[in-house]
This record gives sequence, C-alpha cells and structure tokens, in this order.
Amino acid sequence: MKKIKKLLCITTLICLVQSNVAFASEIGSSHSDNVLSYMDYGTINDEDIILTAASTTTSTTTAATVKAKNKQSGLISWFDIWKEKTTASGKKAVNGAAHKTIKLRTQVSVTNNSNSKKASVVILDRGPYASGRILDMSKESFSKVESLKKGLFKGTIIW
Repeated sequence: MKKIKKLLCITTLICLVQSNVAFASEIGSSHSDNVLSYMDYGTINDEDIILTAASTTTSTTTAATVKAKNKQSGLISWFDIWKEKTTASGKKAVNGAAHKTIKLRTQVSVTNNSNSKKASVVILDRGPYASGRILDMSKESFSKVESLKKGLFKGTIIW
C-alpha cells in the first residue's frame, strides 16, 4: 500500500510539471525557453522513492488566450417551471438552463448582445421547444442579464 501511494504521488508531480511545460509552450515559443523544470529520482533503503519536481518561468509573464470551443447566437428566454420539478440531469435548475443538444452539466457563458451583461449557467435540462430560441434560462439566471418583463433577448452562448 505504501508503494502505491508513493507511485501515485510521483505520477501526480510528473503530470504537474508536464502541464506547466505544455502551458508555457502554448503561450508562445519565445517564452517556453524561460520554463525551468527538473525531476530527480532516488531511493532510500531500496524502498522509498524521492522525486523533486519544479517548474517555473523567469522574467516575462504572458497571459494565454483560451478560445472557446463552441459558440451560438440567437433568442434566449426564461422558464419558471424548474422550481417544482427536477430536470433531465436530475437536479433542480435554480441557476441552470435548457439546451437541445449541449451535454448536460456543461458550464455555459451567456451574454446579452444588447447590454453586454453576462451570466454563467449550467445546462441541466432539454429545450427550449419554442421556435427560434436557442436557450431557456432559469428565472434567477435570466434576471442577471435582462428584465424578466422583457422575456426574451438576443444573446450569445459559449461553452
């Protein structure tokens, strides 16, 4: 059991170093040269494995731009029935949304194209079924980006 735990720790540290090196290469090849990483292995009494791992960047700090995988624009509405019933995901949709095809429990960023207000929702149900609509938001989420009285807005979703 002791060896399994040590192996798991080693694997985790190796993954962390590899992730940092991969991230550095994504932010630009000129900056990936600034990444220092090293790993040293050793044994004590033929049992214990020691791993020293480090990953740092020097001098220049660069922010990486992450591009969204998917984007859709269209009419967005709200739907209040979710308070009483569970959704297709099995959860109540207090700050959720419904979409016809996005995988359940996916985090989606919603932007109102008119006022640039944003909200983050989780896809918890299927819908909307009204023609021309791309998303049904819970009442709470919708009110963060548009007046409930208006009922609809043109928006963009990114996931």
